[in-house]
Parts: sequence; C-alpha cells; structure tokens
Amino acid sequence: YDPRRWTHTLMTIRGRAPTSFVFWIVLMESAIVLMLSKLCDPPFDPGINSGIHAILGSSVAFLIVFRTQTAFKKWWDGRVAVSN
Repeated sequence: YDPRRWTHTLMTIRGRAPTSFVFWIVLMESAIVLMLSKLCDPPFDPGINSGIHAILGSSVAFLIVFRTQTAFKKWWDGRVAVSN
C-alpha cells in the first residue's frame, strides 16, 4: 500500500470479490442516468419501479455488511498472529 497513490488502491479490481465488477457496472449506469437526468431537456425519466430500488438497496447493504465482517475477521486473525 502506497499512501500517495490511494486512488490507485481504491480503483483496483484485481484481488477483490467477484461482486466488484457488478458494483462498477451499477456505478457507471447510475452516473449515466444522473447525467442524463441533469442534462436532457425534457428531463430523462427511466420509469423504474420503487420495488427494484428496495431490493437492490437490501442486496447492497447485505454485501457491504458481509465484506466488512470478512475484512474485520482477516484483520483480527492478523492481529492475533502478530501478538502470539
């Protein structure tokens, strides 16, 4: 880890969970929809049902919690290994 290149660390895909590729696709699609809604006249309306947002939000929340727990477990295992 190089603290002067934190953006490189943030954007790195190699070594991440398989969901990271899906995350980047969703992020890019969200950015495109946001740009279209701000720049188009008349405003762009994708017409997506709110139920889809609820399901997607729940899925993302689950993935974030899972990744956080996994990261903490790895950190704790490393801490225990160093202290022994």
